[in-house]
Amino acid sequence: MLVIVVRGGLLAVARFDQLVLPWLTLLGAVLPVLVVPMAVNGDPSTRPLATDRAGCRRRRS
Repeated sequence: MLVIVVRGGLLAVARFDQLVLPWLTLLGAVLPVLVVPMAVNGDPSTRPLATDRAGCRRRRS
């Protein structure tokens, strides 16, 4: 735990939060736009059927 406290203290002294603020702002603006397509893509009911070697269509598992 002491290691985490020391590292956090060093990052606070170095003002690491100010260095990553532009990146976090960009991530916060882009991430909501990406969540919906990723959720739709991850839904098994919306995925297309796969074809096995014999050419039969089946659900992906």
